[in-house]
Amino acid sequence: VMHGPRVLFLDEPTAGLDVGTRSELHNMIKELQEKGTTIILATHDMAEAENLADRVAILLNGRIAKTGAPLEITATGAGLTKISVRTVASNLPVSADAFPNVSYAKAKEDYQIYYSQDIGSTISAVISFIDDHNDSLIDLRVERPSLEDRFLEITNTG
Repeated sequence: VMHGPRVLFLDEPTAGLDVGTRSELHNMIKELQEKGTTIILATHDMAEAENLADRVAILLNGRIAKTGAPLEITATGAGLTKISVRTVASNLPVSADAFPNVSYAKAKEDYQIYYSQDIGSTISAVISFIDDHNDSLIDLRVERPSLEDRFLEITNTG
């Protein structure tokens, strides 16, 4: 690394490292990337890949099954997006058929949580419901599937 390589191959560099050392190594990898070093990183840690990689290749049986930017990969596929909503009156229905494209719904603490296949239509319907019932939005969170979720879906191991 001290010679400033143009390309650096790393195979599971954080395996067995404690949290502090892993964080230091991640910072060093990011610094190298900023200086223009191309890094080929082999890892089983999908959170690490999602955090460090510009592009990801998911391998299945020795072949590339999917490539793309982490955000691109997590935005596609059958994985459901989690929409968590909290309102003043807490009168949102907890039902999968209450809003369009919701596959599953549940209540947790002060939130109504919807798992949607199409967040645009679901969020639009939720906002309309809140407005129609003179309620006020306190919090709205949208969480797409993680790279690990998509990896498991792509490799059919989930």
